[in-house]
Amino acid sequence: MSYFFNEAARVEHLEHVANYESCQIGLGARYLLAFDEAMGTVCEAPDSLNVRLIAMGTTASLYPAVDAAAVWSRLPLRYRTSVGIAALGIDPIDLLVFETGERHVVTLEDLMKSINGIESPSMRLAVIGFDFTEEARIRIRSLGGRIFAEQNVWD
Repeated sequence: MSYFFNEAARVEHLEHVANYESCQIGLGARYLLAFDEAMGTVCEAPDSLNVRLIAMGTTASLYPAVDAAAVWSRLPLRYRTSVGIAALGIDPIDLLVFETGERHVVTLEDLMKSINGIESPSMRLAVIGFDFTEEARIRIRSLGGRIFAEQNVWD
């Protein structure tokens, strides 16, 4: 299996490369390497991705050991302004992304379905979604996780 960009996606991808490079010399190249590695993994085994249907119109995708430079490539466009990439540091993270239906607030039950069987993440955890109930926030924090919410960005 292989992948390709349509013209708009290619332009956006190259804009991200340029943006990373303008932030720090070499960061754009690191992003490209991480992106190519991630896409190679997807193309080799597309059915192995950890994506779960949580509620109607809401999925959770768990990406283990993501290089900080590649986080944006895993995020839906609408979440990119909610995530402070600098706050993630430079070490790899476990990334959990809730792609929501109409303003879905992630509950503790949703969270537990998405991390089924994980007692603690293998790395620092970043969780991204529209919003989270207080119970879900408490559980994420107990795992040492960082929350990025589109609705409530003060967390």
